[in-house]
Parts: sequence; structure tokens; C-alpha cells
Amino acid sequence: MKRYLLVGDGSSPHLLKWVKGLSKEFDLYLFSFNPIMDELYRFVDNKKLYSAQMNLNQKGGNYSVLGGLPLLNRVMEKIDPDIVNPHYITSNGFVVVLLKKLYKYRYKIISSCWGSDILVTPQKSFLYKIITKYILKNSDMVTSDSAYMTEKIKELVNIDVLTFPFGVESLPEKREKDINLFFSNRMLKKNYNIDKIIESFAIYRMRNSDARLIIANDGYLKDELVQLVNRLSLNEVVSFVGFLSKEEQEDYYSRAMFYLSIPDSDSTSVSLLEAMSHGCIPIVSDIPANKEWVEDGVNGFFFTDGFKNIINDFNLLKEMSEKNRQIIEEKGLWKKNIDRFIKVIYEL
Repeated sequence: MKRYLLVGDGSSPHLLKWVKGLSKEFDLYLFSFNPIMDELYRFVDNKKLYSAQMNLNQKGGNYSVLGGLPLLNRVMEKIDPDIVNPHYITSNGFVVVLLKKLYKYRYKIISSCWGSDILVTPQKSFLYKIITKYILKNSDMVTSDSAYMTEKIKELVNIDVLTFPFGVESLPEKREKDINLFFSNRMLKKNYNIDKIIESFAIYRMRNSDARLIIANDGYLKDELVQLVNRLSLNEVVSFVGFLSKEEQEDYYSRAMFYLSIPDSDSTSVSLLEAMSHGCIPIVSDIPANKEWVEDGVNGFFFTDGFKNIINDFNLLKEMSEKNRQIIEEKGLWKKNIDRFIKVIYEL
């Protein structure tokens, strides 16, 4: 059995999904600069989980990862992995490539890009672009979760890229939808434009007084957004529910008719796919990654004019809702995607 080392954020539910998919196929190990969530211990022996306990964020160019290099190198020496798979290449990918070069390790590098490490970080400076290209060139395989991000990778380095979305683990049961319920769970940060959602929702309520908006997640703009809701007198119909558990989030997905996600920049959003699997109708920004999943007026709406083009025909909305579940069943199930990935690894 091949020894497979994941290097990524052990507190991320997305990495947990990878662990579940890979643990039955490989002798799996995980190194995380961050603390490791408890649920990972259900799928990987605790002797194969390593954490530097550093509490890093997921921003490219986080030089503090270099402080964890000695520990990661000791892990490499101990397990002698056949495959090392860094997730989020600007930080984790960089240290994996650096160690291989410094100590002449023989492992194959599969670099998994998550979004901003390709779409944002290389544009920050010439140095970041050089580092990103260096990591990609020294990877034996690269994965991307959207066709748009794959194009951006190829603009940096002309290499083969395996493209597949993180996807959802299973198609949930259908529940009756509340035509008046809108749900947003993106972070309360500038890129996600939650203020624009609130302002457009205030206008929409002039023609639908029963509409309600649930805003989940957290971020540095929360106080400012709460003040905006107060100024627009939306206190009784807009709720901030904070960071949700998996079960709580799925409950909102299952009840809400509309799902809101309008970032300025993004790759394929896992939360978008989760919402679609529950039959939510997406209202999304008109960016390339969203266009891979949403066709305006067919299975969702672009936010170009706020909420102006949203229809209130319940039968048509039900058809759109069912279409989204079908889309996820066809190309958004994680099990199908990770099985294809594993097949390619064996070929590698």
C-alpha cells in the first residue's frame, strides 16, 4: 500500500473530505501546521496525524510555515512517503517542494490548488508569481476544482491539470422549500459583498414583504453589516446566525429556496454545490467559476441587477430546484470525483 502524506489545514472540513476519500486506498498520513479537528481521528490513526499547532490562516505567502519545516522534515524521514499532496500551494506546496529539493527525497508531489493561491496570490507581486510557478513546475501532478482555475494555472505554467470539484458527499433527501427564505453562508469579508446582498434584499422586500434573509458565518465586517441592517430597518427579517455546525447548515439549505453567493473572485465554491444538492436556487455573481454551474434564468440567477430578475412562480422555482439536484448528481458527487483522482494516481 502506497504511503500517502497530506499536507494541509487539519481544521478544514474540505480536507476532511479528502481524508475520507483517500483513507481506504492508501496508507494515509496527515501533517497540519494548524491544530487537527477531532473528526479526523475517526479516519486516520492518531499516530499518523501530526500538527505543528501554529494556527495559520489560509493566505498565500504565510512565511511562518517555514518555522514548521524541521518538524515536517522529521515526519518525512520517519514515514518516507511515496506521495506528498500539499493543499493550498502557496504555503504548503512551497515547503513540500523545498524539502524535496533540500534533502533529495524521492516522493511524487501532487499539488492541490484551492482558489486564492492561484486566483489572488500570484497577482500580489512578481515574487509571489515566481514562487507559484516554481511550485507548479516542480509538481508531478496538479489538481484544480474549476475549469476557470485550470485556465489560470496553465497561463502560469503550461502543464497538465486534473480538474474536478470538491463536490458533495451524497445527495440529501428533498424537503419542502420556503419560497420566502434566502440563505447566505459566505464569510463576512470584503470579497463576498454581503453588504450588497443586504442592500438588494431591502429593495426586494418592497415587492415581497414576507421575504427573510439568514446570514451565516463570521468575519471582520460583521459589526459593520449589523449596523447596515439596523439602518435599513431590517432587524426583524434579517438574522445573523454565526458559524454553523454541519447539521445546522444543512437544515438551512434544506428549507431555503434561494442561496446567495456573490464574491468578486472565487473558484468552484463547495457551499454552492452543497446548496444546489439541497435544491436551493443560486443567486450568484457573474464570474467564470459560477458560470460552470449556474445558467442565468435556467437553474439560478446572476446578481447583476440585484434581486430584480427573481421570479415568484412556485412551479417554475420547483423545476429549477430539481434541475440543480440533477446537476449535482451528474457531476458534483465527491465519491465519483475522488475515485477518478485515485485512478489517475495509480497511473502516475
